[in-house]
Amino acid sequence: MAKKQLTVHLEPDTYVEIQERGAGGDRGPSEVVRRRLEMLDSLIVHCDPRSTRGFSDTFYDFLLSYLKAPWNIPPDRIVGLEGYLAQRPGFNEATRRAGIDPVELRRAVRELTFAEKLALIDAAEVYQTHVAEPPAAPAEG
Repeated sequence: MAKKQLTVHLEPDTYVEIQERGAGGDRGPSEVVRRRLEMLDSLIVHCDPRSTRGFSDTFYDFLLSYLKAPWNIPPDRIVGLEGYLAQRPGFNEATRRAGIDPVELRRAVRELTFAEKLALIDAAEVYQTHVAEPPAAPAEG
């Protein structure tokens, strides 16, 4: 597959981190960022809580649909995702409407590792992105 070019604007601290990982040597910034993205993708694929921990499909599907803008969850809140959920207005009511005990869901989320929570947030981002996309126009024929 042909490579595509993308411009990414980075915070100064992030740029320094990339330089510290060898972006100024034989590898350019693009190579370092590409490798970091590959590593993150691998972590997400291998840390799906449904396969690593037997996390309930019911809980998983509920969270993917409930987290309407998961890209707005600050990275430092992922570690305490169960607390973030508990503070969301309407969380208890939404879980009960879905036939889920909110205490059990928060307990199950609390037991996840950071990597599993990250994988869950990533899946919610993918899910919500596709839910938000307008339907494709029918092909003219």
